[in-house]
Amino acid sequence: MQLGPKALNSRVTITEWERDRLITLASVDGISNSSTWRFTPASDDSTEMTVDFEYSLPGGLAGKVLAKIVEPIVGTAIRHTESTLRRRVEELARTDATG
Repeated sequence: MQLGPKALNSRVTITEWERDRLITLASVDGISNSSTWRFTPASDDSTEMTVDFEYSLPGGLAGKVLAKIVEPIVGTAIRHTESTLRRRVEELARTDATG
């Protein structure tokens, strides 16, 4: 995540995986964060995807100021991740359908 001239990086690992149901990620370094992506059938040919995202920043006044700056960036990052994940899942589904 780019914040002015500084990049706020985080490396994550998969901590939980239930095929066709959920993926949970947790940071191993960088900004402390975790996210759970849930997949539920919406109809015979579509799936609803939801995400719970948590992160923690330093305390005090600096943390409060940083939170106001970071929040919109986090939202953008989540939307980008959702879009990329959706595109890749749809590509995989098309590949599986054609054999």
